[in-house]
Amino acid sequence: MTLEERERWGQMVRAEWVVYCRATGDTKPSHLMPWEGISDWGQEADRRIGTAVALAAVEAERERVRVLIDSAQRVVGRGFTGAQGRIFCVPDHEMNGLRGALDAITASADQAETTTNGGE
Repeated sequence: MTLEERERWGQMVRAEWVVYCRATGDTKPSHLMPWEGISDWGQEADRRIGTAVALAAVEAERERVRVLIDSAQRVVGRGFTGAQGRIFCVPDHEMNGLRGALDAITASADQAETTTNGGE
């Protein structure tokens, strides 16, 4: 994950924090302070929270694609019968597309984890 991405995630965490505080009637000035007004320590805490949420979302997407591929692989070559009696089959080129999507998601997640862990 790049420094710019970490910054953007941190800013989103802070913005949602301020929205939450306003919605609950919290008027403590330090809780309503925008991103630019909080300490470096506070900004780093928000970056880490944002990064953790982003990485969890990537991992969830990676798992979703894995399940799609597993499901599709079970029917490749033999097809399956749909609700109206039609036989469906997942063509090889679509399986390759799913595998490519999983490879791209995995590479992106691995890079994000490496960059994040190396930046600490």
